[in-house]
Amino acid sequence: YNQTFGLIQEEEGEVFDQVPFDGILGLAFPKMSANGVTPFFDKIIEQKVLKKNEFAFYFSPDDPSANAVFWGGVDSAFYDGPIEYFKVVDPY
Repeated sequence: YNQTFGLIQEEEGEVFDQVPFDGILGLAFPKMSANGVTPFFDKIIEQKVLKKNEFAFYFSPDDPSANAVFWGGVDSAFYDGPIEYFKVVDPY
């Protein structure tokens, strides 16, 4: 496991005023990571704990408390039609 997490004690920037954050999870490329820490998703890929090395988001149009993130695949109960995949290949 051995995952490093950081604590933000003070938020700076307009985005923090505009969006209510409960937390931030690092999904950046390793070269963008603060202090050389292996980002969360890279660490779980390294540990081979997921069925598939992918994640998905669900954003409810009616109930924000129903929003979700899925690790290792998708849940067919949350979508209709084909899924559109986006390869993440450009480091930044």
